[in-house]
Amino acid sequence: MAEAKSNYDPKQAKRARPVGWNPGDGKTKASAIMSNDLTADDGTVLVEQCKTLNIDPATVKPLTLADLPPAYAQGAKEALAALAREWKWSEADTLYSLVIDSRLQQAVNDTLKKVRPVTDTAVDKAISTMRRSLRAAGKTDAEIDTMLAAFATANTPTLRQK
Repeated sequence: MAEAKSNYDPKQAKRARPVGWNPGDGKTKASAIMSNDLTADDGTVLVEQCKTLNIDPATVKPLTLADLPPAYAQGAKEALAALAREWKWSEADTLYSLVIDSRLQQAVNDTLKKVRPVTDTAVDKAISTMRRSLRAAGKTDAEIDTMLAAFATANTPTLRQK
């Protein structure tokens, strides 16, 4: 029997890195400043914002596989064994915990999609991303406007032009 092909590439995994702390001002809650808060859509670091917050721009990068202990880069079996040792659990319990936690998070995300309204900010970001992608693919502004208009429905905010 042939071994199943892996669809998972751990080198592509990344999470936002905490790079600072916002103590809040009485009106807003204290919260972490994450690397993705200081990164533009194209991946460039927002240096001026970093300076304003007194954060070294060199620290504004996501957490990746390279930030984990070496055992995690050695494959699934080795990573599972390393995590089980860290947690002081059996490998079976560790794996089961990860599966259940992942599926619960997926259920939360699926539910959130049903109840979360589309905000103007989300629409603006989506439009901006689509425009950049379509321009990079060689589409004209007129073609892009036509494509974006096709996405507008009665159940979503009107997609603003340009």
